[in-house]
Amino acid sequence: ISLADGILLYTDKHSGEGFEAGHCSLDVGRLRFPGGKSRDFMKLVSIKAEVACEEIREKDVTVSDLKFSVNGKNAAIEIKSVTMRVFGGHGTGSIQADYSGAVPLYHVQYTLSQFNIEEFFKVLLPQKVAEGPMNFSATLSMQGQTANGMMQTAAGEVSLRSENLILNDIDIDKKLSRFESSQNFNLVDVGAF
Repeated sequence: ISLADGILLYTDKHSGEGFEAGHCSLDVGRLRFPGGKSRDFMKLVSIKAEVACEEIREKDVTVSDLKFSVNGKNAAIEIKSVTMRVFGGHGTGSIQADYSGAVPLYHVQYTLSQFNIEEFFKVLLPQKVAEGPMNFSATLSMQGQTANGMMQTAAGEVSLRSENLILNDIDIDKKLSRFESSQNFNLVDVGAF
């Protein structure tokens, strides 16, 4: 299966949220699904594909130059060689998913280099909070059937580093004490922090 210069529009009927992807290409070299119950789809699917999109827009976030490959069989799917541009930085990563058990297991590695923190905060807050280049990296393992379930089981390492970062009107001590008192947080909290 091949597709060139395609456009994908997606809207979730429950939340009303979605995204638009433009100038996308898809090259599927292998796709096999032997049938069975829909809940076993990820356990039974076999796929090998290359995907690229020039631009993906969701609300206030735009991702450009997205590329990745998918290879999956025997209840294991690997998304690798993920590259993209977001918030003015260059992102790379991979995802390994294991669907052989009762609960799916995921291993995620992602790095976003030299992204503009001001662009990131514009999505969350109307006022200018910080400015300057930052580097983000994460190596996480998680399991679950839903995004919320996966975030609650996430374990690993997350790093956010910068030099010459300018913070505007932020009480760092207050933010750190609130962070330390919380044992259960999600990546949105980390981003807001």
